[in-house]
Amino acid sequence: MPQLGRIDLLHAFRGPTLGMLNRAERLTWADGMSLPVVHIEDLIGLKVQALTNDPTRQPGDWADCLAMIHHAAASSTLLDWDLLEDYLILFDLGYRLVELKNTYGQAH
Repeated sequence: MPQLGRIDLLHAFRGPTLGMLNRAERLTWADGMSLPVVHIEDLIGLKVQALTNDPTRQPGDWADCLAMIHHAAASSTLLDWDLLEDYLILFDLGYRLVELKNTYGQAH
């Protein structure tokens, strides 16, 4: 059903991805169907994994991360900074946490 958009599916079997699914909220979608949707921190974690696995994705995926942080701040959404730090450290990007926090602070 192209009119519904694209859906990314995740096969979870490791601790971090199982945690994502445990935290996910079920949202009602088309025709009463509900789908688990991960939190913003988890989506950023997936983006961080993607840009680490394929460096050609880095500019676009990092821009997506910053945009999500900016949106969270603009909508006064509190973020789990410890979880974000865990994802960044997992992929040797812990030093980028300051950039995310600065983006949040500037947009808030």
